Amino acid sequence: MLRIPRSKIYRAFPELDPFSDEDCQRFMQRARSQGGFEVFINGALYGGGGAILAILFIVMAPLFTWLSRLFWDQLGRARSEELAIFIILLLVGSLPTMGGLIARDIVYRRLMQRAINLQLDRIRCLECQYSLLGQVARDGRVRCPECGAVVTLRRLGLSAEDLIPPRNRRAEVGLE
Repeated sequence: MLRIPRSKIYRAFPELDPFSDEDCQRFMQRARSQGGFEVFINGALYGGGGAILAILFIVMAPLFTWLSRLFWDQLGRARSEELAIFIILLLVGSLPTMGGLIARDIVYRRLMQRAINLQLDRIRCLECQYSLLGQVARDGRVRCPECGAVVTLRRLGLSAEDLIPPRNRRAEVGLE
């Protein structure tokens, strides 16, 4: 997917601060794989581009007249109409694409924030709601560092990879 990010979206979540960019990107991929993500992104791309294209068609005739008159004195009738057509074609070709990409990026950021929030909510102790992110699971169980409760990953609907254990302890849980 073509995307020009302005910042790393996962850095907006303090729970992910201790982790490397690689770990956070892997976490984002798992969060995004929860389903339906690409459908919304493609909808935004085509919807945003289509909306701008429709607006351009509505304003095309007045825009053509205005552009022709703007260049009439300097270029004459034939040249000014050619230039007006060129400018309109340039707008029709580029603005919908840019609008679609901007709409897709806005939807992408919102959906990614939602997916990350949902994933972070799943990785919480059932007793005290403390984040279990970064904890090491042993035998499919993880101990809450806050209250000491032991919860199974199965009960949380998670795998050991969802917890993003620290790099120096990954081999212990079979992730490397």
